[in-house]
Amino acid sequence: MEKLGGVEIRYNTPATVEVLKELDPYAVFVAQGAVPIVPKSIPGIDGEKVLTCADVLSGKANLQGKKVAVVGSGMTGIETAHLLAADKNHVSIFEMEDQIGPGVYFQNLIDVMKHMEALEVEMYPKHKLIEIDGSTAIFENTQTNKRANYDFDYIIISLGTRSNIELIDEIKDNFERVEILGGMLIRLEELEMLWKWDLKLHINYNIRRYRDGKICTVMPYNIWRRKHQFTR
Repeated sequence: MEKLGGVEIRYNTPATVEVLKELDPYAVFVAQGAVPIVPKSIPGIDGEKVLTCADVLSGKANLQGKKVAVVGSGMTGIETAHLLAADKNHVSIFEMEDQIGPGVYFQNLIDVMKHMEALEVEMYPKHKLIEIDGSTAIFENTQTNKRANYDFDYIIISLGTRSNIELIDEIKDNFERVEILGGMLIRLEELEMLWKWDLKLHINYNIRRYRDGKICTVMPYNIWRRKHQFTR
C-alpha cells in the first residue's frame, strides 16, 4: 500500500465487492477503461499470431523486422501501423470501408498519411477480414466480392473498443453512490448536441457517434486531442 498526495493506493488488489465493503466508502468511482473488440465470429481470430493494438502500444508485443497486417484504420489502427513501420516492420493496413481512415479528423489523416507514404506502408481499403488461418489472413474485396489470401508474421486487430463493464452491476447492487468514469456509454437521445461543455468541471467533451447512432463514448477533450493529434 502507498499514499500519494493523501490518496491511498493499493497494488495487486482486485477491487472485489468484499474489499470495497471493508473500506466502507461514501462513494465508489469505477474507472476500468475499455478493452479491444475481438469478434469471435471471425474464425481463427484467437490464433497465436493475432495481436491487438493494445498489445503493441503497451509494449507487450515488441515487433521488429516482421511482416505485419493491421486490420482496421481508425486513428488507433493508424497510429499502431505507424509505430510498427517506424520499428522497421513491413506493414499493410486493411480497411473494409471505401477509404483508409474513416471518421478520422481530416487534418490528422493528411498528416499521418505523409508519414505512411515515407515508411512505405501498404494500404488496402474495401477489404473485409473473413478468416484467419494461422498467419494467413483471408480478405474479401467489398466491391468485387473476390477473396484473397495474405501471409504475415503477425496480424494486428484494430476494430475498436468496448467499455469494460466487469463488476459494475455487482458494485451498483451493493453501494448507494456509484459513478462510472472514462469510456462510459451514453444514449444519444439523452443529449441535445454532440459537443457538451461541462461548466462545473471545466471539461470539454468529445462525443463520438457509433454507426448505429444509439450510443456514443465520452472522454475529456484534452485527452481525446492528445490521443488523436499526430506528432509532426
